[in-house]
Amino acid sequence: LLTFNPDVAPMNDINLRGAVAHAINPADINKAAFFGKATIAQSGMWPVNSWAYQPSPAYQAYDLNKAREALTAAGKPKGFEVNIVTWNAPVLQQSAEIVRAQLGRVGIKANIEGLTVGPATEKFFSGKATPIFLTSWSRYPEPDFIASTNYKSGAYYNASKQANAEIDALIQQGATTYDQAKRKEIYAKINDYELGQVLWRPMLYSVTHAAAPKK
Repeated sequence: LLTFNPDVAPMNDINLRGAVAHAINPADINKAAFFGKATIAQSGMWPVNSWAYQPSPAYQAYDLNKAREALTAAGKPKGFEVNIVTWNAPVLQQSAEIVRAQLGRVGIKANIEGLTVGPATEKFFSGKATPIFLTSWSRYPEPDFIASTNYKSGAYYNASKQANAEIDALIQQGATTYDQAKRKEIYAKINDYELGQVLWRPMLYSVTHAAAPKK
């Protein structure tokens, strides 16, 4: 998962966020770092097998041509330099190296900084000291948890803390509506907005494996 802070340059340009998102190929990361066992994302923060999940037309899929088009639209056809912070889980370190190589194919030079999870999280979400965070996220059965903590105005995991009355209203509707089908429609709108603004770039949904004797 990549999360962007649209208040921190150069990710304050939606076209440059789009260039990064389109340049990432999760299939390669899955193959090299996850032994092909993960599921490639086609949506946002609500994973497959969650009732709120559905593929989003706003999802920024891997497409090098679109990445180059986005760079040209931003006035940086030859690319640019960006800092990415991550934390020191081995699979994230491996993923970061692959991301760096993938971005390099369209001229984006990524500088990777690896910290322990606490300082990395603090640096990105509170310190606003870096424009991109490569991290992982937990699965929550109740979709309001992610909506309220990640997308709501001023929420800690809303990197820019930007106020958005329309999204806040949708989050409130999602939390107070009982009909699950209607809730799914509400979360789809939130999902499409967050992905359309390229505030998050989901890459893979992990799969948990457990072994046990037949008895």
